[in-house]
Amino acid sequence: MTNEGGADPLDYDSMMANPTDLLIAATRADSGRTVYFHKEQMKRNDYRMLMASCAIPAVCKPIRIGRHEYFDGGVSNSIPIDKALAEGCDRVVVLLTKYQGFRMQPQKHRFLYSRILREYPAVVHELDTRHIVFNRTLDRLQRLEEEGTVMVLRPSEALKSGTYDMNPAENQKLYDLGMKDYDEKRTGLFEFLQKKN
Repeated sequence: MTNEGGADPLDYDSMMANPTDLLIAATRADSGRTVYFHKEQMKRNDYRMLMASCAIPAVCKPIRIGRHEYFDGGVSNSIPIDKALAEGCDRVVVLLTKYQGFRMQPQKHRFLYSRILREYPAVVHELDTRHIVFNRTLDRLQRLEEEGTVMVLRPSEALKSGTYDMNPAENQKLYDLGMKDYDEKRTGLFEFLQKKN
């Protein structure tokens, strides 16, 4: 995604004209807390909020917005189901990139990331405990799915593609699987979205 005139420009006008709320999650570098930016805060050709929401700690530098620096929102809140419910959603569709039964393990390379991020101890703490929070959220999603509040869409099989994968063939396999899985779940998805409370 680029500014106007770039290779892949964001259609800013269409985004702003769309009545759908868009919240962009980022993690404050100083506190490790999740911050949600609203699309109305975004200015044309200034997409730092989006950059912040995917700035992976120890791989990317934090993104400064105003007086604060931010990293990827997934560091502090990988699956923001509670935010969706707090915003008044009575049905939530959750898209996961991991297969059924996946459990997150502790982050690898702690020695390395804790050194690189030594100026951001709150972010190091969030990375250290991310697997615990993530797995608890998966358990909560299962309960909410059983109650009928949430529908979880996830890959039907495990693929090799990962966060840092730049292999177009592997990414295409993930995309193709997603389209196949969507075709199989489409009817159930529309029924879920249209059901009365």
